[in-house]
Amino acid sequence: PGRVVPEPYKPPYIRSAPQITRRPLSSVSEGDFLVLATDGVWDYLSDQNAVDLVNRARRNGENAAEAVVEATLELAAARFGIARE
Repeated sequence: PGRVVPEPYKPPYIRSAPQITRRPLSSVSEGDFLVLATDGVWDYLSDQNAVDLVNRARRNGENAAEAVVEATLELAAARFGIARE
């Protein structure tokens, strides 16, 4: 059992070579930040939720990335009825 992937696709199904695009940033001020995240994060957090989490973590001297990950995991666990310990 499991998922069947039709021909002509063969493992590996995911490529490890990233697609990189460079764009100049203009009008960047001290304290500005950019949140880069996968769709797994954006499935659970809105843009504003992510900004609020990062701002709160930075104000409190915490790791902003960890705050985003923890919030995402909490929301995902709640959605699926899974207890996080």
